[in-house]
Amino acid sequence: MSGIVAELTAIYENLYDVNLYIYKSLPNKTIIEIRYFLKTSHTTEFYPTIKNNEPMLHCKVGIPPYVAKNPNSTEKQEIFDVNWELGGIRHEWNKFWWKAEYRINRCLKIKKRNKNVG
Repeated sequence: MSGIVAELTAIYENLYDVNLYIYKSLPNKTIIEIRYFLKTSHTTEFYPTIKNNEPMLHCKVGIPPYVAKNPNSTEKQEIFDVNWELGGIRHEWNKFWWKAEYRINRCLKIKKRNKNVG
């Protein structure tokens, strides 16, 4: 950890964007993927507009489709395993039920629509 901090500190003035992704989480440690983009990697036309900007920091956690709610929803989200992108039986089971519920709801909507047509 101290090695990456020293490396990022050395290039801090040239950092444009730092992205942190949770790769894998275990009970006693979490593996975080760090991606960074330099200001000098942009085009020469764009560089003058960003050269004095502070680096942006983004911390991202992927949300599985069977948990995702509508954007800006105040509805409480379900708890999910952050390791879902690595697969596993629990993820496959949740994905199976999510697809089944979608198909059932879609069939019910089509039947209601056809019933009301006439």
